Amino acid sequence: MNLLATSPSASTAFFQRSAGRWHSQRRYYTLNSDQEPLEAISEIEVVFLPAEHPHLKPLAIAHKLSPDQAFQCGAKVTWESTYTNVQRKPLKGETIFGIRDQFMYRDRGFSTTAPIVAEFELIQPHVMRLQTAYDGASFEEEIKFVGDKHRTRQTITSRAGQELMIAQYLETRL
Repeated sequence: MNLLATSPSASTAFFQRSAGRWHSQRRYYTLNSDQEPLEAISEIEVVFLPAEHPHLKPLAIAHKLSPDQAFQCGAKVTWESTYTNVQRKPLKGETIFGIRDQFMYRDRGFSTTAPIVAEFELIQPHVMRLQTAYDGASFEEEIKFVGDKHRTRQTITSRAGQELMIAQYLETRL
């Protein structure tokens, strides 16, 4: 495993850098389909949570961890999304992340309200890769900072070993 991936200080630095308000432009490409890409915009706020933050205790309990087994750090992410090329109701939500070793604990998944765990690594100080699997689907994600004001994200969703969707994001710090 990459030594950077196991460094608590590198994980903390990545989450501290992520803190702030972001404008996200997204496209979802459904593979093996003639369907037009789904497009959305989101306003996202990321709040850095230090290890002792009270939001992390319920997260530890949800994952059946002892609340005194502190996370290295975490984040609270809130969003409001609007689809731009289809008629859909705007979406609002929030999620809590906690980092411990090479695992990211979340209070909910991409497509589930159940708590989930992702394995991650920092392949460079500005690039994080995540792998998550639940309900028969797997998600591979990469988040990459491009300078101080932009980051890209890409998520590949698979089921039964077949790639089904690619989501691409360009996020600009506000």
